[in-house]
Amino acid sequence: MPGSFGLAVKYHAAGNFEQAVVQYLAVLEREPFNLQARNNLGMLYRDRGARDEAIRQLQLAVKGDPQYLTARQNLAVVYLEAGRLVEARVELNAALRVDPRNGDTLVNLALVDKASGGSEVAKETLLKALALDGKHALAHYNLALIYEEEREVARAHHHYSRFLAYAEPGYATELVNVQAKVDALGAKLFPAGER
Repeated sequence: MPGSFGLAVKYHAAGNFEQAVVQYLAVLEREPFNLQARNNLGMLYRDRGARDEAIRQLQLAVKGDPQYLTARQNLAVVYLEAGRLVEARVELNAALRVDPRNGDTLVNLALVDKASGGSEVAKETLLKALALDGKHALAHYNLALIYEEEREVARAHHHYSRFLAYAEPGYATELVNVQAKVDALGAKLFPAGER
């Protein structure tokens, strides 16, 4: 069945879960070590709410190549969503050993820190990600969220504004919501009579 992977990706992108699964499984039947297919299948299961199967597929991808950062990060995110914070942290720390300068891994680690009740540690981790890449949109976004929760209006406004400056078009929904936040926070910082 040539082209099964391409078909799987196409069906996946189109939201056709059933056909995407059929095609990914066809690829894996022929190529059990196709880690990208396994990773994608895991994320497809995650998107469909089949968390246990998602974890199983992502674990197999990581086992197949412990340096496959995408699968490790995806596994950590699914663990985080499941409230399995210790396992999420283990995966992210392993990913950082492979690539200590990976901003996405640091952002995900900050999310685990925050979920563990460590906003201060999360801020430090996000600032570390920004020290590596000052244009990391999601680091700015998550830092803004923390500052907004802490009622640090100026800092939240700054980081939301940086998110707007650096976010890619794939964040369309977030861009609209963040623009509304920037406008609201800006009104607090710069009241109409003071502009």
